[in-house]
Amino acid sequence: VSCSLYAVGFAEHFLEFFHSFGIRDIAVTIIGIVIALFFVLLNIKGTKESVRTTNVLVTLKVAILMLFALIVFFSGKMDFSNFHPFVSPDKGIGGIFRAITVIYVSFFGFEVISNAGEEIKNPEKNLPRAILLALLIPTLIYLCIVIVVIGVLGDRAGETVTPLVVITRTLRSPWLLTLVIIGGLFSTATALNSTLIASSRQMYAMGRDGYLPSIIGKLHTKRMTPVVALLVSAVIVLVFTVIGKVDFIAKVSNVALLFALTLVNMSVIILRKKQPDLRRPFKLPFHPVIPALGMLCSIAIVVVMDRTTQLLGLIYFLLGGIVYIVYAKGQKEKREKARKLQEIVEKQLRQEYKILVALSTLDNVRGIMRIACSLARKYKGEIVVMTVIEVPHGLPLEAGLGEVAVSRLLLNQAVNIAKQYDVSVTKQIKLSRRTSEAILETAEEEECNFIVIAREKALSLPERVVNTGLDVVLRKAPCDVALLKLNGMEKVKRIVYAAEDSADAKYALSILPAFQDEFNVHIVALHVIKGSPQVFEHLSGQIFLDELLKDCPIKIERKIIVAESVEEGIINFVEPTDLLVMGLGSSSFLERILFSSVSEEVSERLEGPVIMISRYVMKKQPLIKVLRHYGE
Repeated sequence: VSCSLYAVGFAEHFLEFFHSFGIRDIAVTIIGIVIALFFVLLNIKGTKESVRTTNVLVTLKVAILMLFALIVFFSGKMDFSNFHPFVSPDKGIGGIFRAITVIYVSFFGFEVISNAGEEIKNPEKNLPRAILLALLIPTLIYLCIVIVVIGVLGDRAGETVTPLVVITRTLRSPWLLTLVIIGGLFSTATALNSTLIASSRQMYAMGRDGYLPSIIGKLHTKRMTPVVALLVSAVIVLVFTVIGKVDFIAKVSNVALLFALTLVNMSVIILRKKQPDLRRPFKLPFHPVIPALGMLCSIAIVVVMDRTTQLLGLIYFLLGGIVYIVYAKGQKEKREKARKLQEIVEKQLRQEYKILVALSTLDNVRGIMRIACSLARKYKGEIVVMTVIEVPHGLPLEAGLGEVAVSRLLLNQAVNIAKQYDVSVTKQIKLSRRTSEAILETAEEEECNFIVIAREKALSLPERVVNTGLDVVLRKAPCDVALLKLNGMEKVKRIVYAAEDSADAKYALSILPAFQDEFNVHIVALHVIKGSPQVFEHLSGQIFLDELLKDCPIKIERKIIVAESVEEGIINFVEPTDLLVMGLGSSSFLERILFSSVSEEVSERLEGPVIMISRYVMKKQPLIKVLRHYGE
């Protein structure tokens, strides 16, 4: 819609060359359509050509505007009494707000920048800088122009859509008149082109992500431009250009932009709360005050608009909501599922599987590598073995280089063990402020499917409050995790599997064959029933185990016991020479600090080794994490 405003503005300035007032309305429409189609074709040809054209035109128009402002300011035509009173006694502050409803679109160029973010170099640094400059620089230019326009025309400034042309005619300067008209053409042309680029990219992204029909998310096979999105944008632009009324188009543009900006500010507040750990290269200061003020100001401007514009805005908002609920929401979910499935299939075809092993001490290298290698052989994967040198805050990261020798010793021992299993292995040393951050970062970078880590000792309540590194890994891991207690791993004579109705426990069952191959021992599936023994409960336990184990490819003995609690039942059954394999179980961060989970309590109280499995569960997360989730 904004593109139509600029197309009509271009036509109004163009006609000043010919004074074609007799056929003005028709001429405005024709010229507006022609210039709109020109820039659509230019953008279809390629962004580079479009951007080069825009850069040249912007430079020229800014030079012309500043030259105009200087000439008029010193021309002697300025009447500073036009600025008194500064606020009209008839219209008051409300008049200022009503003026904003028309001119707001002129300041919305900053939003255009973010829509082209995928094509910007170093966006983390350049996007915030460009947005702030796009607010500051135009505001200063507008102030200069507004001062000379009000100084010369006063109240008459609102009676024309080309006030700069009117001023140059009062100065009786033909060359300046020509220059101003050219500047007006450049100004509206660049605004049209920039908005067309942004709107088509936005529409393309919505089509690609499933919010609009997928055909809109297609690129030209050779030029790699969003040709379908550009053509759809062109149709909308042409419709509003035919309408041709500048104030109507401006108000429709503004109400659409204000609704969008309200939702953007709302999203900032919601995302900061729902995804507090999301990486944010630019962090908004004074949160949530600034987005809250942005929402209130946007709503206030809509409130003072006329009823027709408000009604159009409401229709626009409702149509968008209906499209999202009826079409976009379902389509997006389907596309994400299809994309995830394709990623899984491609990984399986390439037989890619990576297991990240985080080492900390020499004592646990053999035990942790034994488990990791058994998993690597099952999945025909490779191992990424790493150590983290944690450097305290206040010291440069280079301070940790003195511990590199110890880390190399750990890694070399791990590599030698992997060679014994004929498993491919790569090694990394990371310097970091937090071990958990380094582990998660490596898992993301290497696209790992499994993380294997060992817990050195049981943690007391104060230690759980302070030392929450493993909890962070378990909560935020982009893949499955095996948490090991390695005591007595070399003396294992039996594997006990804690059979529970949970995703973690069921996934632990699926990898039991890998552990049986490694230890070559008998396996018992233990199911604990809480409370007093009842025939019905014992029968339901047998049915549960039969259903759980029916597709298991290995022989497993079934055992059902009754105990006061699940943890007591497991602890009383498991021998010191048993390896216990169980699901880690889910609990909130606060619960993990204040109360040990069943698996953690069992692990802490048992003398022998324990493997606790945490199955990755897809949540509402960034797309990169969704793609790394592997279905069972």
